[in-house]
Formats: sequence, structure tokens, C-alpha cells
Amino acid sequence: MQKAMKYLKPSDTEVTIGYKLGYEDEMIEKIDIFNFDENKFDLQQPFVLLIEKLFESKNGLSSDSDFDTERGMITKKYKRHLTLQNLDLEPNQLLWDIGAGSGSCGIEAFARYKTNTIFFEKNLERVKHIKANLTNHQVLNCELYVGEAQEIYPTLEENPQRIFVGGGGEKVIATLPYLYERLDENGIMLINAITLKHLSQMIEVLNTAKIEYSTHSISLTTYKGKLDLVEPERQLFQIKVCK
Repeated sequence: MQKAMKYLKPSDTEVTIGYKLGYEDEMIEKIDIFNFDENKFDLQQPFVLLIEKLFESKNGLSSDSDFDTERGMITKKYKRHLTLQNLDLEPNQLLWDIGAGSGSCGIEAFARYKTNTIFFEKNLERVKHIKANLTNHQVLNCELYVGEAQEIYPTLEENPQRIFVGGGGEKVIATLPYLYERLDENGIMLINAITLKHLSQMIEVLNTAKIEYSTHSISLTTYKGKLDLVEPERQLFQIKVCK
């Protein structure tokens, strides 16, 4: 429970332990689950935990402004929704969010679909924003790994059912065949690219490894303010791989 709740604030929950219920020395009291007194409670003895949620769950329809970001670096709302839709997510699936940035995609995957998400990010400034967003959005049962993703995910034992590659550069692109092998059967990998250079590298790597894929581009223009000023967004290329 400590691991699953580690990004929650102390004020987000209230925990009560029922220890040795029915015994003469039974205890029922509130505890701080993150500063548990193991000298007071012998966990080899029977006990139950009552965890009260003191916050309102997010509905998974967050605005871009709901996330802390580095100079606005975030997968924008419409593209974020399309990305999650194309991943065909289901509850309790393990999702790897590689090159997580602000963490917005993985966080909304949890909020909307109740996935278990592992975030990979090497930029320390963005890591700070991810941690803040995990706390602000009360994300449970997730992990954040800091460093070069391609060096970290080979050390993980559990295979994911879904992989989202939103960043990571050429080193991550080179490992796409490895990521495909790590996918569970019937798993899905979705790869986002915003430059033709990276798109061509991704296609070359997948073709060389004889991995089938489908690809499409997304081009959006939004209009803001009283004058409906044009605000075009960068064109996004998506590659979808189904195992």
C-alpha cells in the first residue's frame, strides 16, 4: 500500500488499522501508513486496514492547464485523447510511457482507464513536473524511472500490455524491435513522432525488423480568443503496432 500510494499527499487519505480484532489486546486506531510503527504492530498478527479516500477522483478529461509542464511541453488535449483512444486501453493493464515529458498521457490513462503506468523520463526538469502532476492528479500504483529509458526497461521483469513512445530520440527508436518483443501477446505499441527525420527512422527500423504497422498523421488547427485567432499545432505522425 505504501508503494501504491507513494505519490498521494497525507491529506488525501485517512487510514485506520484494526489490529488483533477479537483478542484482549485488540487495537483500532488511525495510523500514518508512511510512518508505520512496526514495533507497535506485529504484522505477523491478524490485522485489517480501512483506507478512506478524502479526494474526488479525476474524470480523465483534464485540460492542458491542469498539468505542470516545462515551457508548455505537453501532448496537447486533442492529440492526447486520440493517443489514448488508439492505445485501446483496458483497466489494470500495464502501460509503459516512454519519454513521458509532463506525464499527461500516462496520467490520463490512469484517470480514465485505471491502467498501471510506468513512466520513463531522462530530463530532470521534466521529472519534477511529472512528480508534481502525479501528486496533483492522485495517481496510484505507478512507477517513475529517471534516466535513459533504453537502459532501464531491460531491467524490468513484467511485460507490458501497452507501450506508448512519446519521446526518447534515436536511442529509443533503435530499440523498437526489443519493445515489440517485450509486448504481451495481443499488446499494442503506439509511437508518436513530430519530425520527418524521426518518422523515417522509425519506419526503417520497423521495416528492417519485419514488424507490421499502420501509420497516419494528425494535423490540427485551433482558434482562440474573442477574435478566434488561428493557432496551428505541430503535425503529429502516429505509428501503431499490434502484436
